[in-house]
Amino acid sequence: MKVKRIDRHFITHELIHSIFHVDGGIFYTIKELAVRPGQSIRRYIDGEAERFRHFKPFGFLIITSIIYGFVSHYLGYREPETESDYGTFLIKWLENNDKYSALLSVVFIAPVMRFVFYRKEDFNIFEYIILLSFITGQIMLAGVLAEALTGILHSEIPGDIYLGLLLLYYAWAIGGFFSKSGFTAYIKAFFAYMVSLMVFVIFVVITDGIVSLFL
Repeated sequence: MKVKRIDRHFITHELIHSIFHVDGGIFYTIKELAVRPGQSIRRYIDGEAERFRHFKPFGFLIITSIIYGFVSHYLGYREPETESDYGTFLIKWLENNDKYSALLSVVFIAPVMRFVFYRKEDFNIFEYIILLSFITGQIMLAGVLAEALTGILHSEIPGDIYLGLLLLYYAWAIGGFFSKSGFTAYIKAFFAYMVSLMVFVIFVVITDGIVSLFL
């Protein structure tokens, strides 16, 4: 059976379907993203039977983001902080709306990776969105465990360690997506995502500053 390539219509259907339907396969998706993330997502995008076994990518990202937000708010531990004026409407809104900030980061980072770092690869922008949706959803699940651990230990996980592990997972998943072997693919993936993330953060900070001028 021929499987249609991922395009704008597929993305639109997936988004609507993810919001209003909950399909089977979430535990299979979690397992695959834990042991072979890049290869699993590649088979999903290539249209193999893998596509029908996975949980819907947007639904996966949205659900894991909601779970992360709940656990972080009610179970996570935070050191007491003094009031800070850093960040206005946009930054504070993103901090309080994990599912939207996760989706926004995926939609923003996907074109940066597609048109800057992987221009020669034969994947369209919508397939990059699927790739990052799966990876970010799995990161959210890891964040759930991390937040629960901070609540148990009453101690925060150092930000540098958390960010480092996050970047390593993205590098492993993206590198494996483009190459089953080859150390350079993982090094490229690491820097590609790190730079793309930095561009996203700069965009948010600049946009936040502009918005603050009108509030």
